[in-house]
Amino acid sequence: MGTKFANVHVKSPNKDEVISYLKTIAEKAAQKKPNLGKIKLDSGIKLDDDFSALLEQADLTKHTYYIGEFNGWISILNDWFEWGTIDTFSEAMSCHIASPI
Repeated sequence: MGTKFANVHVKSPNKDEVISYLKTIAEKAAQKKPNLGKIKLDSGIKLDDDFSALLEQADLTKHTYYIGEFNGWISILNDWFEWGTIDTFSEAMSCHIASPI
């Protein structure tokens, strides 16, 4: 994670609503896996099988979320969140959840 770190806070008593949205994001992302074969062809780079497996595993962690709850707030942490990138995530989430984000 290094020096980049950010999280999203939702003021909501309904944790299930938040979890449902996160599952939807993860399912959509699973359908859009990176095409490593195309990367190999376009870039001319030869990726060995171990490195390809590592890239696929790293892509999966982009959609692993950690959720905490405290005093009516739900905190969402993801290892890939960083300052300046959570705005888009939060705006998309606010279209699906009626609570303040």
